[in-house]
Amino acid sequence: MIQKIEERLRLTIKKDPSADHERYNGLVGRLEFCDLRELQDAMLGKACWGLFEQSFGTKELLQSRFGKLADLRNAIRHSRGVDEVTYKEGEAAVIWFERSLSKRVRLPHQSSK
Repeated sequence: MIQKIEERLRLTIKKDPSADHERYNGLVGRLEFCDLRELQDAMLGKACWGLFEQSFGTKELLQSRFGKLADLRNAIRHSRGVDEVTYKEGEAAVIWFERSLSKRVRLPHQSSK
């Protein structure tokens, strides 16, 4: 995954040399170059799950929400029709992520404020 991120980052910088390269040195900037399934795999991995469990509950629930979001995203991205169920489930996943993320995932190096 890191290799894919580095390659995407190199391409972006090559396309736009005036971009703020400093922002891509940190985790948040690099996460912009992950796709949904890469983020899912990283979050659910053994090494990181403990950081996310409190915000997202169970691995199964997080996988389900990623799946619904990916279904909607893929239909839109590939210019396919989106039926009402796929749309509503994707919309519900977005709302769930917004609420879960509002709990703010705190990484070990972050201080509490």
